[in-house]
Amino acid sequence: IGYARTLLAVIGFYVAFEYPWVFGITYSLSFILDGADGYYARKLDQCTDLGAVLDMVVDRCGTAGLCIILSHFYPSLRFWFICLIMLDFTSHWYKMYSSLKLGQGHKTVSKEKTNPLLYLYYTSRPVLGFVCTGNEFFYIGFYMYPLFPNTAG
Repeated sequence: IGYARTLLAVIGFYVAFEYPWVFGITYSLSFILDGADGYYARKLDQCTDLGAVLDMVVDRCGTAGLCIILSHFYPSLRFWFICLIMLDFTSHWYKMYSSLKLGQGHKTVSKEKTNPLLYLYYTSRPVLGFVCTGNEFFYIGFYMYPLFPNTAG
């Protein structure tokens, strides 16, 4: 599943400027396969530290690639897309590194030592799913928006 989602993302990025609908479909399918990958890894008891790190790297590369493409569509927001990429990489690297160093899962948190919002995010599958899905659909929507010029009003 991980290879398929990576391949779909690469294909999507390759055609992103020439065939935006193909990009939208391939990137969305890649995102859906990300969820399936995690679900089946847990269900089949195949979770590993290496798998978690690779999943995080593929996720970060996908989001960074989309932010780079968006910076071409919205040049006035280029600086903010760069900031989002840096925040995304830094926060996920920090969380992954500290988790591995402590011998914990990358989504394991302590209620006493964690910000209440982060605790809710990491301990509630519906909240995690809603935030992650909402984030991805926001970026995809931002990408697709210029394809509908009559919606600007």
